[in-house]
Amino acid sequence: MNENSLSFTIIIPTYNCKKVISDAINSVVLQTFSNYEIVCVDGASVDGTVEVLNEYANKYSFVRVLSEPDSGIYDAMNKGVSMAEGDWILFLGADDKLYSKHTLETVYRMIKSNNFDFVYGDVVLQGSTKIYDGRFNLFKLNFKNICHQAIFYHNRLFAKGNTFDIDLRVNADWEFNLKCFLDPTIRKKYIPIVISEFNETGTSSNTEDDIVHRRQQLRKRMPYWIRVFFKYRHTKFVRLISRFFLNNRYA
Repeated sequence: MNENSLSFTIIIPTYNCKKVISDAINSVVLQTFSNYEIVCVDGASVDGTVEVLNEYANKYSFVRVLSEPDSGIYDAMNKGVSMAEGDWILFLGADDKLYSKHTLETVYRMIKSNNFDFVYGDVVLQGSTKIYDGRFNLFKLNFKNICHQAIFYHNRLFAKGNTFDIDLRVNADWEFNLKCFLDPTIRKKYIPIVISEFNETGTSSNTEDDIVHRRQQLRKRMPYWIRVFFKYRHTKFVRLISRFFLNNRYA
């Protein structure tokens, strides 16, 4: 990584979140590491959110704001990617926060001399001490997603037009992560630190019935062998294969 280049882009999609957005932005502004930018992509809020964002943009040269109607959070995330100038991209929700003022500095030190594409850690659920969710392999990723608030994507992952599928209203990041884990050329790394405080009552949190339905939709789009492994996931054979062959090193 070139230390003279812009290391991190923090993308924050927003919509009618005036009451919470300052906490998210401040958690970045207060970082001990200064080589970053904040890109706020707003979906044409009407509650005063845009005015708050513009106050930050007027105060800090590293804060940029785009406000226009969009087609949901993944459309906003895609717009943020197209604006990003950093080597590494992290997505924060408007009601999320970086866990520590040292988060970016710690991550930078851990990855600056390595040639990874996909670096992820953990999140802690706001209002609790519960940490989610350790190392992942491809089998584990079929059951649960890595929070995007814990993932640093290198910008080259998006360089060839790869984007989040806006037709998947709440699962596009999960699909994107699965594709990354399916691709052996994408270099993945787990770092055992908490990246963000995650609000689990946000956009992607819905009823259990909704969650089951969304996962069924997503699995239909996955390769056949993944669907077979999931169907027979409780058998000893599949558990053994999962343990020893499906990205057992967790990238």
